[in-house]
Amino acid sequence: MLVPQHERDSKFFIGRPEFDPVQVGFALADRKDGGFWLDTSINGNTNTGHEFRAGYTQWQPGNAPQFGVIGPAYTPDERYEIIEYIKVHLDDPPHSVLFDTAFAGIVASVLETMPEEDNEITIAENWPLGQACNLREYLGNHADALSLPAEVKTGVDRIQAILEVYFSLDDSYKCGGKTRGGEAYASR
Repeated sequence: MLVPQHERDSKFFIGRPEFDPVQVGFALADRKDGGFWLDTSINGNTNTGHEFRAGYTQWQPGNAPQFGVIGPAYTPDERYEIIEYIKVHLDDPPHSVLFDTAFAGIVASVLETMPEEDNEITIAENWPLGQACNLREYLGNHADALSLPAEVKTGVDRIQAILEVYFSLDDSYKCGGKTRGGEAYASR
């Protein structure tokens, strides 16, 4: 949906239904895995519909309909940033014991990937591109849960402190851009 129709593949190979966590969808497969070609020109396989594309104008009374165009065109990097944001977006679901247990496991796993003090620049090795930004946002969304044990809150605080040092470095990935409501988005 983030790709304009004219940029979408009209035919692509589908193998086993394995999840692609980077693109958030089915992983495109090697032909050696078995599978089939999906041809979007066949009735029922179309890849048309809602899209973001150049020429979009925000709706106002009296404007001509745009027939499925729901937003402006985005670059591939901007699309990736949107996908990364959606992965961590929180709509304030209620916390539960099951969530708290899972979150404690996430915090413990993330702590294992964090570098030692004065080596924060290596965060990018385990959290490339905007993933460290998403980690910071995800932890921020959940850090104030009242039911989290003290050791989990301490782990979150440690990760957030390491991330803040990383983001203060000149060579770190800079969060922001059009999907984060930054200056570039406001000027659009």
